[in-house]
Parts: sequence; C-alpha cells; structure tokens
Amino acid sequence: MMHDENATLDPHSRHATNSDEKSIGGLLSKLGTDISDLVGTEMRMARAEIGNSVDDLKTGAVSLLMSGVVLLAGVMVLLAAACLALAQLTQMAPWVATLIVGAIVTIVGVIMLQAGKKKLSAENLTPSRTQNALQKDKRLVENKLS
Repeated sequence: MMHDENATLDPHSRHATNSDEKSIGGLLSKLGTDISDLVGTEMRMARAEIGNSVDDLKTGAVSLLMSGVVLLAGVMVLLAAACLALAQLTQMAPWVATLIVGAIVTIVGVIMLQAGKKKLSAENLTPSRTQNALQKDKRLVENKLS
C-alpha cells in the first residue's frame, strides 16, 4: 500500500490516470490564461509602484515648498536684524537703515533676475554648436561631391 501512495504522489510517475491527462489544447489554453494572469498582475504591480512614486513626488514637492517658505521667513528676519544693526551702529534713523538694506537686496534681486532671464533667452536655448557643426558637415559634403 505504501508503494501505491508514492506512485500517485510522484509527479514523474508514468502511471497517470485518465483524469490526470490533459490535452495539448487544454495545456495551451491554461498556459495562455496563466500568461494573461501574470501580465495582469505585473501591470497592477507597476501601476501601484508608479502611484507610490507619484505620491513620493508630491510629498517631496510639498516639503520643498514648505522649506522655501521657512527659508524666506528666515531671510526676512535676518534682513530685519541687518536693518536694526545698521541703525544701531550708525546712529541713523531705523527707517533710513531699512531703506538702505531694502535697496541693496532689491539691487541684488534685479541682478539675479537679469542673469536668469539671460539664461532663458531663445539664443541660449538654440543648439548653436550643433547647427554650426551641421553647416560644416554640409559644406564638406558639398565640396566632396563637386
């Protein structure tokens, strides 16, 4: 009796019953279903992973925004301290010290703005080196052909 149990549990047993036998069509159908299920599972997993990445991106963006607000507040407090220090050290009226510090910060901001605008100009966005190289190549080919 022990021998019969081992024979039915052995997947490599050559003593398969009629109910265990599958047709090639059935096996191919099962294979197609399994592949479809696998692809579906992989797609769901990819969607979930992308969703998590988007959530992380949103969290990071909010964190950057909040840190920018805190940094701005810190800079404002430091500028106020600079105004008070200038007024204290020079014995000038606080409003004059505030005007001087505000003018300096505004000039620095305008210079930074101009530099940023220059970097974003259309001239800087065109691939001029590539265009020049293509023109050179075109002339070289024309010279070779003529």
